[in-house]
Parts: sequence; structure tokens; C-alpha cells
Amino acid sequence: MCEERWRFNLLGTFEVVRNNTVLAGVHRNKHCQVLAFLAYTSGQHARGNLSALFWPMSEVRSNNLSQAIGKLTRILELPELNEYTLLQNPGDGTLGLLYGLFTRDTDAFGQFLKEADKISDEAAKIGPLTAAVRLYRGEFMLGYDAEEEYEWIARPRLDFRNRFVQTLQTLERLFRKLSLTDLAVLCEEHIVFAAPLSPDECALLENWDKTVPAEPTDSRSSSAASRAARSVNLPKAIAAYNHGRGLWKLRSEGALRESIRWFEQAIAADPSYVLAYAGLADVYSLLGYYSYMEPNTAVIRAKQWLQEAGRWMHNASDNAKSAVLTSNAWLKMVFEWEWIEAEEAFLEALQLNPRNETAHQWYSYHLMLRGNTQQSLEEINTAWDLEPQSGILSKSVGERYYYKSFYQDAIEKYKDALKGAPRYCLTHYCLGKAYEQQALSRSNAGLTEETKDKFADALAAFQRA
Repeated sequence: MCEERWRFNLLGTFEVVRNNTVLAGVHRNKHCQVLAFLAYTSGQHARGNLSALFWPMSEVRSNNLSQAIGKLTRILELPELNEYTLLQNPGDGTLGLLYGLFTRDTDAFGQFLKEADKISDEAAKIGPLTAAVRLYRGEFMLGYDAEEEYEWIARPRLDFRNRFVQTLQTLERLFRKLSLTDLAVLCEEHIVFAAPLSPDECALLENWDKTVPAEPTDSRSSSAASRAARSVNLPKAIAAYNHGRGLWKLRSEGALRESIRWFEQAIAADPSYVLAYAGLADVYSLLGYYSYMEPNTAVIRAKQWLQEAGRWMHNASDNAKSAVLTSNAWLKMVFEWEWIEAEEAFLEALQLNPRNETAHQWYSYHLMLRGNTQQSLEEINTAWDLEPQSGILSKSVGERYYYKSFYQDAIEKYKDALKGAPRYCLTHYCLGKAYEQQALSRSNAGLTEETKDKFADALAAFQRA
């Protein structure tokens, strides 16, 4: 019997884990969505029903499903399908996963909540509730547009989102009632919203109960009261920060300016929340970088927020310190041309938090500017592996291919980026440049029809930009 054990993480970016190792190559594409569907729904499914669900408008949908099975076989590294492998394709017109060979984070999330419901001691409820919150890395199947895709994504997404928010509210009530001071166990890397939030979630944060325990007159209790106040407001700070980051990642001027309000709201809820200061510094540095604001003014404001962050660094998490270092490195690289200091800050940031995708992205840009195109490409691919649904990162991967003269690879990445951010003008511009260079590289053979088409594609992309 096969000893392999599989786990599917559906809360947040879809992940496949085999024997405690996250598999590469699981990104936002149709065949991986088929795998996620099989994992979430369990059981065997008629192949005709599956092909109709995922390729409803295709005349060759059965072939599409067969191709998807082949791709999944390669991703899962299954040399051949048999009665003991994870993917079951028994030849009776059905397809499914072998029951008992895999687990799901959605099951564990629900199990922790059920366990908490059975416990009468309120203090003892905190353990399983916290464990459930830690599993919520983001919305169900993060990166897929449920409105344009399928009901099987939309319904669970709403259900898990509501249960997550309710769990946060329950924890906040318990910590306040029990006068506990260590809500920091719900650290920022475990509490995330799919960004940006819905209007209802925004209203939830706007109307969050802001009352905190009264400041006692006994000075010996003042620090305890301060910690208690933070335990009340930390969930709001975390949620507001993540919403701000989601807006920041859209890169448009409107989204960047709107993110300021959310980062400031996070600081108002918890002045010691260092990540929010780093967020504000990043907003102003990009406003200056894209010339949405006078650059000198933007840099001054960014540095002011980093200086404010420094007041709280003694108690900051490694993730928060990594974010501050990344913000500072970007300023030194882009506005001050302090290449060595910038690289040192990027490397220290990545040592503190190897999963800091922004540090990987910006360090990749640093390497590209210094002429190290191969390492730059490796670094940006690391960033993209951490957040494969990001249109901005897809655009950055395309840029690295472009500067290595891999124009077709660049074009494909730019197209992927436009799926996530169709109005991002820089991606349209970069796509046009890639088409243009591809056409020029082929012009030695004369002005062929293919070359004319490439120039036409370039012109169309420039017009959209």
C-alpha cells in the first residue's frame, strides 16, 4: 500500500502538499482547478459532467479534460495511474481522488470550530478557535473570480469568510471578558483577508466595537490595561492592514491613495502595529515612483513613516522587521542609488522572512538593474511562486524574460498579468514593447505577414496603454 500522504489547502492560494512538501507548478489554471474541485467535493465524478462544468462552451471539452488529466499526472509526479495512486481514473467514465489518502484544511478548520463548540470552559475554547484562525490563509480558492467561474467556489467562499469573521469576533469577546493580554498569538502572518474586502466586510471593520477597558488609576496596572486594549483592537488592525495591502497591490493611483486610509485605520486601532507603518511607507514610495506625487515629497513622507515604525521595532515580529527593511531598501535603491546598502537591506529582510514576496520582487529588480539577469529571473520566479495569483508579479516575471530577450515568454507572462489586472497601463505598454522587439528580431527575414502581425499587436497594446 502506498505510504504517501497528501493534503490540499483550499483556504487561500490553492496548495498541494505531499509528505509535508508543497508541490511546485500548482498555479491559477484550469487543470489545477479541476484538481481542487475533486479534492473539495470528494467521490467519483462522471467525466462528461466534469468536462461540461469546466469547458461548457468548448466543442472538444472531452479532449480538454484528457489533457488536464495528463498535466495533473505530471504535476503530482504519478508515473502511472493505478488503484493505489491519488488520482483515480478507473476507465468506467469517472474521475476522482482516492478517499483516505488525503486531508483538507477546510475539514480541519471546521473540526476546530466544532471542538470549540463542545467546550463549556470559555478559556479552553481559545485554543481550538485560534487553531482555526491560523488555518485561514485567505479566501477559499484565492485568486479565482467566483462570480465569473463556478458556484462551487462562490458558496464555500462566502461560508468560510463568514465563519472566519465570526471566529475573530468570538475571540475578541473572550479575550476582553477574560482580561487576557496575549492575543498576539493571532500573529499577522496567520490572519489575512482576500484583498480587497467586500463592502460588507468594510462596514464590519468601520463599526467594530472600539471600546477598551478603562485606564486604571493604579500605575502598576497601566501596562496590563494597555496590553488588554491592544488585545481588543489587534484583530481590527490586522484586517484593516490586509485590506490596505490588497489595494496597494493593485498599483493604480486611486487604489494606492485609498490604501492610505486603511493603513492609518490599522495604526489607529493599534499604534504598535509595525506592518501598517511599512505599508504607508510603501504607498508613498510608489506614489513617487509612478509620479502620482512629486517624488521628493513622497520620499520625505515615506521616510517619516519608517521613522515612526522605528519607535515600535523592539517588540516587532520578524515579518514586520522584514517589511520595514524592504521598504527602506526600495527607497535606497530607487531614489538614492545606494546599491550596496539596498542589497544588504534586501538580504536581511529575506533572511528574516523568506516568504516576503515583495522583498523577492524588489530584490529581483535590483539584480536586473545591476545586470544580473539570470539571478534576477530566479528571484522574481520565487516571488511569483509565493503569490501566483498576482498580476503585478506576473508582469514583473515578464519584464525579466524581456530583458533576457525571451520575448515570447515575456508576452505570455504579460497576458497572464492582464487577466488579474486588465487596466494596468504599464503591463499593456510592456506587452507592446515585447511584441515590437519580437517583430524587430524577425525583420531581418523581410517584412513577412507574421512580422506585420507582430507590429500590429504591438500597436494595439500601446493604444490600450
